[in-house]
Amino acid sequence: FSDMQCSYCGDALGNLDQLREDFAGKVRIVVKQMPVHETAKLAAEAALAAEAQGKFWPLHDLMLSNQEDLSLEALLALGKRAGLDVAALRQDLEQHTYARAVQAELATAMELELTGAPSFVINGKRIMGHRPIAELRTLVNEALADLES
Repeated sequence: FSDMQCSYCGDALGNLDQLREDFAGKVRIVVKQMPVHETAKLAAEAALAAEAQGKFWPLHDLMLSNQEDLSLEALLALGKRAGLDVAALRQDLEQHTYARAVQAELATAMELELTGAPSFVINGKRIMGHRPIAELRTLVNEALADLES
């Protein structure tokens, strides 16, 4: 669960990339939107719009690398850099096409009693806050071992 304007979420991006590499074919990483900052709500919608265009990760990574400005115009510029159909992205953001979906993901975070971003759920276990890669590797290895037993 991530907030696009959370500096800790930006810091965690490298760990996610490392986990995807370390456990290729063994784990699936799913990012859910948890906009804690009011100004991150539109970016959360942009993430889901990008997902609909098959460009989630490119836009996700660009947004986390450019957290200082996630205004509509900045999101459209990032969308262009990520290879999105910018006209469709603009329409989705101006019409708030994915606002309900963002609210649903935020509601899921609340149901799971997640109190901040980033938060991780690894095989049902809740982990709150940015964690060192070694700790995340251990948690993933434990989850994989639990699945095998």
